[in-house]
Amino acid sequence: MSVCNDSGGPSSNCGNPSSTTVSVNGRPRGGLLPMDENWGPVSPYWGIYLMVVDFEAMTAKASLGATSRMENHKASGVGQFSMMVDPQGAAFSMIRPVGM
Repeated sequence: MSVCNDSGGPSSNCGNPSSTTVSVNGRPRGGLLPMDENWGPVSPYWGIYLMVVDFEAMTAKASLGATSRMENHKASGVGQFSMMVDPQGAAFSMIRPVGM
């Protein structure tokens, strides 16, 4: 396992210098991102990411029932993701990682 943080950590490509990424066998498996006033009234949380190949089709399909909280966000060195909430209030995100 390796960790990349704002000091550069063991990885030479952290993507977002203010984030922390946890990798297993060289593949990202988790991360932490600091929250600031730009997040609005969102409490700190752990989120689940569903990796998808056809990002546009899957976010369109999910939006038939779920409510978008952050649409089509691109994070340098990480990928493209959307954050959503299903009708029962469960939050989830979909991501297409860089290179996929």
